[in-house]
Amino acid sequence: MPPLPVRRALALALCALLGACQGTPGEGASGDSGSPEAASPDGPSRGTVDMGTPEPVRLSADDRQIFADAWRHFLAKSPLWPSRRRLWLSRGEAAEQVLAENLFRYFWAMSFRGHAGEVARVADEARHVGAAAVPWFGRPLLMNSMPLREPLKVKVEDPDDPRKSTFQTIDHLDMDDTTRRDAATVLAAIGEPAVPLLSRHDVLRTGRPGTRRQAARALGRIGGDQAVDALIGVLVAGADWTDRAAVVEGLGQSLPHPRARAALEQALRDSDPFVRRKAEEALAGK
Repeated sequence: MPPLPVRRALALALCALLGACQGTPGEGASGDSGSPEAASPDGPSRGTVDMGTPEPVRLSADDRQIFADAWRHFLAKSPLWPSRRRLWLSRGEAAEQVLAENLFRYFWAMSFRGHAGEVARVADEARHVGAAAVPWFGRPLLMNSMPLREPLKVKVEDPDDPRKSTFQTIDHLDMDDTTRRDAATVLAAIGEPAVPLLSRHDVLRTGRPGTRRQAARALGRIGGDQAVDALIGVLVAGADWTDRAAVVEGLGQSLPHPRARAALEQALRDSDPFVRRKAEEALAGK
């Protein structure tokens, strides 16, 4: 994780680099995305799982203009955006991919800058896109770092003496649990199409605790047979107490699913008192 001054500098530069936002959220931003045409897929980061990023979508000049005009309404929070979105998505699978990528870029900048309201807005939009958005928002769960398309030189100021400013070159951004939490929020909003990814062994059994627990909570918010069965599988596999607590929390969100209730009742006899308390709270609707 870069030190705080670097993170702040990166936060200011990310929007321009990712082509995801112009203007300030909530202040009627009116610029376009800067890149309505999907770019070449990023390769897998060092020591990470390849998410199988969708192949790049090449748009005609007319399509680029149509999307750029629509995207301005999203950035400006215009009441015309829902109709523009529906019209764009009616153009088929390629349109879904383009919107999914641009939503991900916007999400990345907003999550990095701590704009929870904008992350929630992306989650709602990703729900309309559906399955096409899942690979994009699954990436933060599985990757240790996100490679930048090109190295970024940022100015890092010394808080005690601005005259001692230096420049640092960044070629990737390390993932943190805040980004993973926000990505899980988006995947939960997408719903059933996200369950196969969230249920993957390399998600629920990964060595990254933040990934495991955020995926469990997202599965709980989605609910349904496949999601509940995946959560129960974690309990049966003998996960550590912190993971079991996250799974119990997820199962509580899946109620009144009958198998979720049965698993929670079983968790009342868990060997760990914290897990037992979480099960009690879940069954009590807390």
